Amino acid sequence: ALFSILLAASTVFAGFALKSGVYSMNELDAAKSEALSAKKAVAFLYSDKNTFCTQCTSASLQAMDTMIDGCVVVYIDKSDATKLPEEVKNALRSPKAGKYIPTVVVMSYDLKKVIAIVPYARGEAYKKLLSEAKEKILSYRK
Repeated sequence: ALFSILLAASTVFAGFALKSGVYSMNELDAAKSEALSAKKAVAFLYSDKNTFCTQCTSASLQAMDTMIDGCVVVYIDKSDATKLPEEVKNALRSPKAGKYIPTVVVMSYDLKKVIAIVPYARGEAYKKLLSEAKEKILSYRK
């Protein structure tokens, strides 16, 4: 009985919601329009918003919080992979993307150039990788 209660409780707290201003893949055209008009980079966040992994949830939320100010952020679920631009697919398959989710791929506003790839890392290491990506975005915009 206790196991059932714990399982039910964990189900309530599973996953995460997309932050305000984050596009889903179904809204890719709107995201591209915003990126082009504002000349903003596009950060593709590859994750699983239905995950039970608290580390994935925490890192995904951190990525959204960090990238939303300087980029147009698009959430990618594994079921969206076939709809991705080829350059994003290639970046996600590269060794730099790492083995675990979330992974962030930052593209130029025209989606032709990879600016940064941020693989999952723990704690301060992930924070540092996200900061380095933001620096690359700022350098790219100049």
